[in-house]
Amino acid sequence: FDAVRLVVVATIATLADAVMRIRCADVPSLLCLNYSGEAEGPGDAFHFELGSFAVESEDLQLASPELHCARTRVLDYFAAQRPHHRPSRVLFGFERSMEFGVAEEALLRQLCLHMAFPTATHGQTHAGGSSLLPAYLSGESRLLLENFPELGFFRDMVFLFKMLMVPTSEALPEICPWMPLDALLSWRHDASSGAFVVSAFGRTLNAAAITKQAEQAENSSWLERKLRKVFGVTKPRAPPSSADPQQLVKSELGVEVRIEREEDVLHLKQLPSFDGALRPPEAELLLQYLTVPYLRVPLLLRFFSQASHTAALAHPELQDVLDAAVFEPGLWQPNEKKEMPQHIPAESKRHLATPVGLLFQELTHAPAVTLGCVQTLLDNALDMDAGRYSPHGASATILYAVRLTLRVEGYVRYLLSPLAETCRGLERAAGGNMQCDAPTRAELARGSAALRAKLEDHALPVMQGWYARLRREGQTRDACVVAAHMAFLFSEVTEEELDARGLFTLLSCRIFINVHHDYDVEPTVPLPGHPPPKPRKRDVRERPSLGFAAMDVFDLWQRHLGKGLRWLQANPSQASEMMEAVVRLLSGAEDASTPRMATRTWHSMIGMSCDGRFVPDTAAAAASAKSGRQDGQAETWSQVAEREAAAAAREREQAASRREAERAADEARRAADAAALEEQRRAIAAEAEAKLAAERAAAEETLRAREAE
Repeated sequence: FDAVRLVVVATIATLADAVMRIRCADVPSLLCLNYSGEAEGPGDAFHFELGSFAVESEDLQLASPELHCARTRVLDYFAAQRPHHRPSRVLFGFERSMEFGVAEEALLRQLCLHMAFPTATHGQTHAGGSSLLPAYLSGESRLLLENFPELGFFRDMVFLFKMLMVPTSEALPEICPWMPLDALLSWRHDASSGAFVVSAFGRTLNAAAITKQAEQAENSSWLERKLRKVFGVTKPRAPPSSADPQQLVKSELGVEVRIEREEDVLHLKQLPSFDGALRPPEAELLLQYLTVPYLRVPLLLRFFSQASHTAALAHPELQDVLDAAVFEPGLWQPNEKKEMPQHIPAESKRHLATPVGLLFQELTHAPAVTLGCVQTLLDNALDMDAGRYSPHGASATILYAVRLTLRVEGYVRYLLSPLAETCRGLERAAGGNMQCDAPTRAELARGSAALRAKLEDHALPVMQGWYARLRREGQTRDACVVAAHMAFLFSEVTEEELDARGLFTLLSCRIFINVHHDYDVEPTVPLPGHPPPKPRKRDVRERPSLGFAAMDVFDLWQRHLGKGLRWLQANPSQASEMMEAVVRLLSGAEDASTPRMATRTWHSMIGMSCDGRFVPDTAAAAASAKSGRQDGQAETWSQVAEREAAAAAREREQAASRREAERAADEARRAADAAALEEQRRAIAAEAEAKLAAERAAAEETLRAREAE
């Protein structure tokens, strides 16, 4: 995991540096122009350094060829830029110091000059310690980062990359169920010390913990780097190389020794026996092979391919030794001509460096030796099969031989693919270039075909026999281990090579493992009302329970998901038979004596994001009857949502109609009441008017009578 994490983050930081040097076509960013040295005015380009990445990655166990090539591309990218940059333009040297450096000041001053931003507080000067530039970089003053947010993202990516190279796990956050916002970096500039204080994961992060290591990275010898990794830290971030003879003797015998040459092995008073797996002369020969890193791959493969030594690979420590020797890249060779040593022994190991790692070097220069030893080792291991699985002994040897063969096959397939043309150091095997060596490429193709035939025709039947017996006996834990190896047997097949047997193995093993295996990749989350669990201890030697890391298993499922779905859709009749076979297998009804039901028709559910959700026709009919459909198809979640939404819309329309009718009735009632009131008012007014007229007439009559008198 540490190897994948470090190489991936290094690749991300490298891509960020490349993007920062791209000139945008429409509105170029002033930050990118100043960073790449293309801005108007005097000023050179800026860059950041990889620090000790070349040294740290020497002992990373890179089990996939893509990681080896990514490491080479990253190192080549920065090596090509180094001659064109000045030391005063090196940004973000967090591995050496967390202080605000000269390069950071120069970059920010250029930006402020272009944007007319103040560089100091009003009425004060930079000499007086009131510069705003550190606050701009930390984000305490948001003026610069609001206009150039990419600067903050770039700063954080480089810092996290440097943090992942700290030699001790004490400088890294604990393994806890962190929330995404816990990873947000908070920057603050301490004016008293002049250094930045970075906080995240509930603690202060300091990448300068690797200062000494970074200072010694360029001028230290190979042995000094090895000794510093072995004896330099108390709680290492990653385990020391298992291919280091000193560490191997220390882990087995508990004594610290100094082994530089073959002669040093002869002076050991005691030799490790690996629990009796190797005799003293064999252990002595093994340790001597480990003292010559450039030759260790063919020597160790030939050593363990001997029938008398293959059984020793049941010991986990020896498995680690061979994995480290084969898959660790070793010293990196820059893109320049090698200088042959003038003295023997040589003063340094630089002439033994390789561009893409030791395994690629062997496969591109001597593929017959390497692939022949791997095939012989696998043959010897399979000949040890006793007919049933045991977690130790011959079964452990067979499973390890299968893992080793699969990984080596992955490297060979990478060399034969067009991807090899894009990486320096693989020209001899990559087709389509003038440096391609046809015999080498032909030998790689023959070796790959031989390994594939041995895996499918011999190794797969052996594991299938174990798998069936373990399921019958209810040993699900061991069955998951075997199932994982069976699935990885088809990890490198292409879509054209994928057939019914391979797809059935992948599907059945995936479902069985997902049901019966606990990956345990996440820390325990505390229950409400209970105290939080203690942080997990970092076990740098933790072995995956399935033989493969959990992330590799998830990667396998995801890489073959699209291939498998397209195959099932193109072969509907075989897809139905395969689904029925998976159901019988996982339900325990695959016994020949068990009567089989008729094969149902399986199809993918209809609806958005339902491709690959296969259901049988009986389940679809039952769902259709439940939902009241007549077309024999079950309603998908989107169809149910649409139907419910339509029903809700109808209810809303009916409610609106009822409210409209009630409102009209109310208006009619109010109009009738108003008309009645108006009629009553008129009647009262008419009665009053008649009464007033009668009174007026009586008054006039009275007045006339008086006038007559």
